[in-house]
Amino acid sequence: MDSLWHDLRPAQWPPLAADQEVDGVVVGGGLAGVSAALALASHGQRVALVEGGRLGQGASGRNAGFLLGGAADDFLTLAAARGRAVAEMMAKLAEENRRLVKTALGEAEGGSALEGVGSFALAVDRAEAEHLVRLGESLRELGYGAVPAEPEMAGPTLRQAGYLGGLFFPADGQLHPLRLLYALAAAAERLGASIYEATPVAAVSSDGKGVTVKTGRATVRAGVCILAVNADLARLFPPAGAWIRPARAQMLASRPLPRPVLNAPVYAGHGFRYFRQCADGRLLIGGFRNLAVEAETSWDLELNPLLQDRMERELALLAPDAEVERRWAGIMAFTPDHLPVVGALGPHLWSVGGFSGHGLALAPLLGRQVAEMALGRRRPYPALSPQRFAGDLEP
Repeated sequence: MDSLWHDLRPAQWPPLAADQEVDGVVVGGGLAGVSAALALASHGQRVALVEGGRLGQGASGRNAGFLLGGAADDFLTLAAARGRAVAEMMAKLAEENRRLVKTALGEAEGGSALEGVGSFALAVDRAEAEHLVRLGESLRELGYGAVPAEPEMAGPTLRQAGYLGGLFFPADGQLHPLRLLYALAAAAERLGASIYEATPVAAVSSDGKGVTVKTGRATVRAGVCILAVNADLARLFPPAGAWIRPARAQMLASRPLPRPVLNAPVYAGHGFRYFRQCADGRLLIGGFRNLAVEAETSWDLELNPLLQDRMERELALLAPDAEVERRWAGIMAFTPDHLPVVGALGPHLWSVGGFSGHGLALAPLLGRQVAEMALGRRRPYPALSPQRFAGDLEP
């Protein structure tokens, strides 16, 4: 089933019908891919973007629309696993991504799609509450806004629903993810990029001179190719199967409610549950994947009755009179260390993806930056490169 966001769709872009030779080709029409195409075009490159279905058909159009800071793992967890320098780097990248998103939406029609209302991280038990206290202290030492918060600050029913105190992040917000995607696509087209939908890619090969992208109807030859296909990377580049795995996310949306239930988006249970209220009054509930991790390690966009029932019970706790209007699922791409994969896969071939459920916080920026890396205008991040999983790949 389509997500709530898919109700907003422009006229369909045409499929690729004839062979092309361009400077850069991007495979994948999500936030990372469209941002990469925009960046290439902004540097004067002739660009073709090919998408197997519709733009935003994957995770970019099926997420909750949270514009957050940091990486998938919070600062303390990431610092313990990969070191403080990596945790600080990811915090800075997410902060830069927020600025990029705000600028992109501000320059486009419908810039009001960004609601700068902050976000709440709330605890579901005492151990998590203590962790959030320590997290707030560490972030404030670095100068990031992380204000101690009680559940009543997020919404009148949160404490009764079982949530404890946590943190408020004033720099965060919520948005309609496809409004952002289409704003970026329109900007790329204005700079000359060509976008093709309904163009599945059968194979990608690179040699010493460039890259060949074969589709069902035509072939694209380019000097640079960026694979921005997230969970689908291993299909086009088999070695990635060792470091990319799918993870399904479940969501539901209520009918519009006539009153405010939430003051800002909320995530809790170490990010395994999340909810927000849209401007039209709809409540969105997502997550609880921790209750069925094995079942949700899947490529299928099926609804999981167990998790949908749990989300429906959560909806009733937040708003007893709420009625479910729509349900959907989306496929995320997780890496072993929960950090994205951004870098060279081989001669002229680059990749960006593996956002581990935190794509909106990083994909627009890293899509732009991988294009700059491919053009030799930016140095790669060793902590994010594919070589951390497969040292025989090109650095």
